[in-house]
Amino acid sequence: MRWRQSKPPHDYVEIPMLPTLQRELEGHTGGPYLLNAWGRLYTHGGIGNAVRAWLDEAGVKGSLHGVRKGLSSILPQLGASSYEIDVLLGHRMGSAESQVYVANAKRGEIAELLTSRMGGLDL
Repeated sequence: MRWRQSKPPHDYVEIPMLPTLQRELEGHTGGPYLLNAWGRLYTHGGIGNAVRAWLDEAGVKGSLHGVRKGLSSILPQLGASSYEIDVLLGHRMGSAESQVYVANAKRGEIAELLTSRMGGLDL
C-alpha cells in the first residue's frame, strides 16, 4: 500500500499489505480501496470522522489518532524498531515520536526483569 501524507512532511508511506487485507480485496481491480458515502476519496478529516463513527457504532471509545498511537505502542513489544514505526506512520526516519514508543516498551521489559530479580531477594 502506498499513499502520500496529507500533512507535513508530505512524504510517501509505503508498507506491505497484510495477508488478511489482501484476501479481503481479492478481485478488486485497483483504484481507491475506501470511498466515502459520496463515492469520493476521504479527506484527512473525513476519514478521522468516519473512524470515530465506526468506533461509536461498535461501542468502543477512541479515534483514528488513538488507533495509530495504540498500534505504535504494541509494535515495539513485538520487536519493531523506531525506524519501522516511522515508516508505518510516515514520520521522518529517527523521529522522536517513534523513539518514545520503543523506549516505553523497553522500560516495561526492564521493569519485568527487575521484578524477577528482586523476587529472588531473601529479606
